[in-house]
Amino acid sequence: MSDKATEDKTGKAEMKSSAQYSPDQNSGSTRSLKVELLVLSLIFVVGFSSRFLLGDLPNFKPVAALALFGGFYFQRSTLAVLGLVAILMVSDFFLGGYTLSIALTVYFSLGLGVWLGRRFKRSESRSLPARYGGVATASFVMAVVFFALTNLAVWGAWYPATLEGFVACYVSAIPFFKYTLAGNLFFSVAAFGIYDVAKSILAKRTSSVQSSVGCAASSS
Repeated sequence: MSDKATEDKTGKAEMKSSAQYSPDQNSGSTRSLKVELLVLSLIFVVGFSSRFLLGDLPNFKPVAALALFGGFYFQRSTLAVLGLVAILMVSDFFLGGYTLSIALTVYFSLGLGVWLGRRFKRSESRSLPARYGGVATASFVMAVVFFALTNLAVWGAWYPATLEGFVACYVSAIPFFKYTLAGNLFFSVAAFGIYDVAKSILAKRTSSVQSSVGCAASSS
């Protein structure tokens, strides 16, 4: 076989390998809808089950963190919103317990995580300390917004429409804020950490496969 033929064959093999095993398949426009639906299903199972399994820990739930990660991960923001709404609506069907105005405020407050996640996509190229600093900041912002908006709705629904009622509502909610913040921080770091570990493993596997294919092509 001539040197030119060998080079052509090697080049084609490497191009084929890159097309099949490129890590960009998990972060670019080439990611399949099937993969995203699989991740969406996993997010739903984790979010739904946590509202029952962690019932003894008020507000210590992964729902806000999953909304943040969903906004970051999914190419289609509609999937992130769908996952969040499905978790809340299905679990609320079984749990019940609050008025429509409070429920809508909860949904809107947690939906902020999706919006922050969309803004957060650019952080993938940052250093890990900067990236997880952003995760911590987003977790804090979501906790503050959730505290402020949902308790405003609770005040309007369950407390006297007076300054005393307003103060009493927010004071009584202060002990729950630490659980909200702790849950946001813990589960956000966990979600992004699992994603980064999985991405690193896939990148190493891809590099190994490409090296094997390149060696096989060179020896042929």
